[in-house]
Amino acid sequence: SSGINAEYGARDHLVLSGYLPPAINMTKPDRQLRFMDSCPRYRAYLADEGWKKDAQLFEESQDVEGVVKAVSGRLGMELDLNLTKAIYYLCANEMMSPSQTHGSKFCDLLSDEDLVVLDFMKDLEKYHKYSYSFPVTYQMSCLLLGHVIETLEDSTDSS
Repeated sequence: SSGINAEYGARDHLVLSGYLPPAINMTKPDRQLRFMDSCPRYRAYLADEGWKKDAQLFEESQDVEGVVKAVSGRLGMELDLNLTKAIYYLCANEMMSPSQTHGSKFCDLLSDEDLVVLDFMKDLEKYHKYSYSFPVTYQMSCLLLGHVIETLEDSTDSS
């Protein structure tokens, strides 16, 4: 069994015990929760794809190349980055499956070091897409945070 089980033990316990968070069904998009969908500056930022540059550079790094080679060696066949990413995503999906009670065959192909590199690669892309890399990404979320604070203040004032 891979090291991922120890790292995510509490989450695994919840999932394996049958707990699944409830789904949220929205009949129309909520502009406060999905603020990025209605922001033209943000959509232009995504369309430009310049935000992907750091993630693409990291994908070409020796760290990522080492992961691909290591996983290829464990499987005894030549893999490319896309197949290695597929194994990573299958590992993540298996770990979230309520029916997965014994380790993951896909996770067994990834060492703890491989997981750190692959997690960082994904985090780097998410950082530039959703976080502080581009001012409009955090400026948009300030509106939601302001609404949350205002709602909390209103609820304490009325009680």
